[in-house]
Amino acid sequence: MKNIYNIALSMINPVKLKRHGTAGHVACALETASGAVYTGICIDVPCSICIWPPLPKC
Repeated sequence: MKNIYNIALSMINPVKLKRHGTAGHVACALETASGAVYTGICIDVPCSICIWPPLPKC
């Protein structure tokens, strides 16, 4: 059985992106019931996306 924590930890690789963005500072790993492992990282960029209908401070 794989150690999910170590898999996620190995994905962390902080990178500064253009225009004040960052990526790779948060990572995750998910193991399915069949044993497949999926990984992902956070990509944080400034944007002006809003949810419709507008929320109070949108």
